[in-house]
Amino acid sequence: MSKIVKIIDILSFALLAATIVLVPFFLDKNLSNYYIISKQYLFTGLVLASLLLYILKIVFTKKITYNYSILDIPLAIASVLVLFSTVFSANRYISFLGKTEYFIFSLVFFLSLVIFYLLITNVAENKKRWSILLNGIIYVGGVISFVSVLSLIFKINILSYLGFDTINMIDPKVSGFAIWNLMIFLLSLGKLLKKEENIFKKTIFILFAIFSFIVIMVLNLKMIWWFMFLGLTLLIVSGVLFTKNIKVGNMTVLFLFLVFNVVFLVFGTPSFLQAGTPMEMSLNYKPSFDITFSSCFSSIKNFALGGGPGTFDILFSKFRSIDFNYDSTAWYLRFGQPNNSVLGLVSEFGILFFVVFLYVIVYVFGFILNVSYSNIKESKSTIKELLDNFTNEIQDFIDLLIVSVVWFTLTVIMFFTFLDTVLWWLWFLLLGLIIVGLSFSNSKIISKKVLTIENTPEKSLAFSFISIVILVFVVLASVLGIKLYRAEFFYAKAISAQDFETVANNLSKAVNYRKTENKYYVAAAKAYLNRAVELSQKTESNAQEISVLVAQAVNYAKLATDLAPNSVGLWENLASMYGNASLFLNEAKDWEKISYEKCIELEPTNPSFFYFIGNYYLNKENNDEAIKNYEKAIELKNDYYTAYIGLASVYEKQGDYDKSLATYERIISNANQEYEFLYNYARVLYNRNKGDDRDYAEKIWQYVIQLNSKYSNAYYSLGLLYEGKNDKNSALENYYKLKELLPDNQIVIDKIKSLTAGNSENTK
Repeated sequence: MSKIVKIIDILSFALLAATIVLVPFFLDKNLSNYYIISKQYLFTGLVLASLLLYILKIVFTKKITYNYSILDIPLAIASVLVLFSTVFSANRYISFLGKTEYFIFSLVFFLSLVIFYLLITNVAENKKRWSILLNGIIYVGGVISFVSVLSLIFKINILSYLGFDTINMIDPKVSGFAIWNLMIFLLSLGKLLKKEENIFKKTIFILFAIFSFIVIMVLNLKMIWWFMFLGLTLLIVSGVLFTKNIKVGNMTVLFLFLVFNVVFLVFGTPSFLQAGTPMEMSLNYKPSFDITFSSCFSSIKNFALGGGPGTFDILFSKFRSIDFNYDSTAWYLRFGQPNNSVLGLVSEFGILFFVVFLYVIVYVFGFILNVSYSNIKESKSTIKELLDNFTNEIQDFIDLLIVSVVWFTLTVIMFFTFLDTVLWWLWFLLLGLIIVGLSFSNSKIISKKVLTIENTPEKSLAFSFISIVILVFVVLASVLGIKLYRAEFFYAKAISAQDFETVANNLSKAVNYRKTENKYYVAAAKAYLNRAVELSQKTESNAQEISVLVAQAVNYAKLATDLAPNSVGLWENLASMYGNASLFLNEAKDWEKISYEKCIELEPTNPSFFYFIGNYYLNKENNDEAIKNYEKAIELKNDYYTAYIGLASVYEKQGDYDKSLATYERIISNANQEYEFLYNYARVLYNRNKGDDRDYAEKIWQYVIQLNSKYSNAYYSLGLLYEGKNDKNSALENYYKLKELLPDNQIVIDKIKSLTAGNSENTK
């Protein structure tokens, strides 16, 4: 029996160590987003397997051996709060399982991280295992940095040979990958503080530090240089405090990197060393804070429990300020992540969770300072100096100090940027290592609890029942995870396929495996709509078949909104589907308007929804309602040029050209680059035809062509204008330019034939 228990114990640690290798390295190119599903599902699977082994060990020994740490209760409280936050979430499906398009916290992932921490404190309980895990992080991170250096510097992209269109295995964002390399850099460099007799290991650590530094340098993100400055400063301070117990000569290496750090921070990386990294779009700090603040104080529930894990996109829509409409680059976008992780925790999990989270940070930091102070006093002992300044205890503590510096730096970073899967996994891993490391110096950090199951029929039966329930839960969770993974596999096959039958077949399989994922229904809706458009363009099209396809598209879009009724994006998609269906079904326009009204309910400060409803009333010739909605759109965004065009169109249809022109002139001083706006303004001038109206229209259209030489409407209108002036040469010149843009347009061809035959028409 003892041999079986020993094997189980070794396997438990092996699985724990496997997460260090597999979570950073593992990618599955068969998935649409291999950074999210690949890593999270593998990590959760490894955690479940480790938990299963832990339970089997209890079953075989009839004894519950548990290492109780100082953070177990705070983390248990945090887990309960996340559970309640999920139960009362604005989108329970998302809060429970998470998203696959981009990283968000979910109940499953958070609980996996907490269990992972508990496994570290219970399995990696001796110094040998602790060191294996720490060194494992550095070795894995160093190899990843080396692979990235090959790609960035020498253009040898190993990942591309494996079928991945990426330069890193950690994070889809450049900033996330840079932060990962910073953590490896600090860990590798910190190792140089120790008295390391093994030259090979010392060389490896130096090389890993250099590789990760090169990656950071080439990526060239200014905020990373600030974080590096913080981490290096803390490492140097730690070295100074333990001067008698470290390799003082190696401190010069840290100072050298600090000098490089300051130089790059002040002057930036030389352009020839920089890589062409893609630009990242993220929500700025101010709107993130405003949305978080408004959400927290909108209700007692949101204050205490937040909107629910992964629901920032819903909170963004609900509490999006009018000021956001004046962000020229992002006002029409919808964000699912705030500016940084801390605001994400507050908005999604609530204030109570954030208080517990801060407590964990402060509590751990306090113990680190306390144990550090004790070791500093011990290291300065005269007896210690006479015997050996490099005692094993002090050397082990220096390792702990290095981990603490890196963990603290990563904690500070989460106040400034949004961490993804691997970085949160690393944060909990380092936290577990810190607690275990502290327990080597302070027995109060972790205390061993042993409960022996009495050999009585009643207690044995109860124990067996509980064990079976837990085992069944683990097995069912594993089966569910496999089904969800398969669903993503078929979804990825669907969106990469070209023919409709393959797309529809794979999406059907994805839905069968996971019926609660709204993005599958959205993809199906788009597939059926695209098929309908494709068939409608054929010479011999079947109207009934097209109508059935459009109806299917609308049905799938409706199912998506049923799953996530608080998602504005899904209602907007449904409105778009109704708009396309209106070509075959008159009532669909009314349904489109109702969908946009639901969008307004969920995102009241977005002017585009009022604009679309204004268009609906304009087509219905309900001018009063059209004017009301266009004016509301303009009220929310006073430079919304498209809404001004819509409002002016109402007055134009009424024959009131003066009022139409007055509408354009309300904003025309700020619209000197808006060619569509200017074109329509000139068109109304042309149609009014008072005084110098057409001369002004001519100049404006010519200016529009300067702004956009491919804007066909301007050429056509100028052609008509010159026809009206009997200037055939100028008219033909514009029609010929238009023909270059639209070579198969019959109207243009007829115009050219008419003019070259000597027949001039002036029609508008």
